[in-house]
Amino acid sequence: GSDADSAVYMSDDSLYVSYETNSFNIDDAISVVLEGDEIESGSATAEELQQLREYDLSPQAKQVEFENIISQMENSREVQQNISEDIDAHLAANKRDLFRSHIVKISASDGELTQSAMGSVPGVPLNQFAFDQQDGELRIATTVMEDDREQSENDLYVLDENLELQGSVQGMADGQRVYAVRYIGDRGYVITYRQVDPLHVIDLSDSNTPEEVGTLKLPGFSEYLHPVGDDQLLGVGESQGGNGKVVLFDVADPSTPRVADSLVLADTYSTAVSESHHAFMNDAAQQNAYVPAGDDMYVINYSGDTLGKERVINAGQSAKRTRLYGDQVIVFSETQLTAVNRTSYNVKTNISLSG
Repeated sequence: GSDADSAVYMSDDSLYVSYETNSFNIDDAISVVLEGDEIESGSATAEELQQLREYDLSPQAKQVEFENIISQMENSREVQQNISEDIDAHLAANKRDLFRSHIVKISASDGELTQSAMGSVPGVPLNQFAFDQQDGELRIATTVMEDDREQSENDLYVLDENLELQGSVQGMADGQRVYAVRYIGDRGYVITYRQVDPLHVIDLSDSNTPEEVGTLKLPGFSEYLHPVGDDQLLGVGESQGGNGKVVLFDVADPSTPRVADSLVLADTYSTAVSESHHAFMNDAAQQNAYVPAGDDMYVINYSGDTLGKERVINAGQSAKRTRLYGDQVIVFSETQLTAVNRTSYNVKTNISLSG
C-alpha cells in the first residue's frame, strides 16, 4: 500500500488498513482480444499475440509490443477502437472481481499488535470515514472503477468480525464516485457526485440485508458530513459555481431525506475542509460550525433548521483551523493567531506568526 491507495481506520479495539489491487494485466487484455471478433483465429496476428503472451517481458514492454502488432493491421484505427470497446466491456462485466481492496484487521491486546483477520471487497474506500465498526462488524463504502465516468458504481459492504461478507448494497449512482460517508447508529449516509450530489441513506439494522431506503439529489457536492443534532447532518463542500457551500440535511425520515437549508459562501473558492476534515470545528453548545475559506473563518449557525452566517472572522492569510478554549475561539491561519470571544466574537488577541 501507499498514501495514494491505502486507507486507515481505527475503532476502539482494532486497526484496519486497506490497499487496492487490480488483477487485470496486459496478458488478460491479450486474452480478451484473442477471444474477440477482431483477430481471426489462426492468423499471423493471432499467432504473434499468442507468442507475446508467453514471453517473459515486463508489462510495459508487452504493452508496447501489443500496440505495435495491432498498429500493423489493416484498418488499425478501427481495430484499435473495437478492441478498446471489447476490453471496456470485459472490465464492466468483471469489475467487482478485478478491482478490489484488501483489508487487514490488526487487533491490540496487552500492548501487542496481531493480525487477526484479512478480507477483501470490490472497489476502493475514500478515506477513514468510509469505514465503521459496530458490534464487531465492519461497514465499508467503496467506489468500483472510480476513474471511469461510464462504468463506476458505488457499494456498501457489511463484514463480520472475521472480515467475511455479511451483506451489501451495490450499484448506487452509476457513473459517480463517493465523496463523503458518515455512519450514525444503524444508518449509513453516502454522498456520491459527478455532476449532481445525491445523498444515499442506507438502513444497516439487518447486517445480512442492508438496504438503500432513501436518496436526495441537489446541485454541488459535500465532501464532509458531520452530525449536528437529532436526525440532522451538516455537509460542507462546493456549489455548482465552485464556491464554498454548507448544507443542513434533515434525515428524520430516512425514506425522504431533505435539505432543511443551504448556504453558499459567496466570493470563496471551495473551503479548507476539502483538504482536511480537521479544518471543520463544531461548537455544539452554541450550535455554530466554523468553516475556513480563503482568508476568513465563517461562523455558521445551524439552529432552528436554518443556516445563518453568524460572523466572518478575518484570520489573516489562508484560514486553516479553529479551536475552542474556554470562552474563547482561537482561529489559526498561515500568518496569524486570532482569539475572539466565543459569543460576542470581539477580537481579544492577534498574534503574528510570520517573520
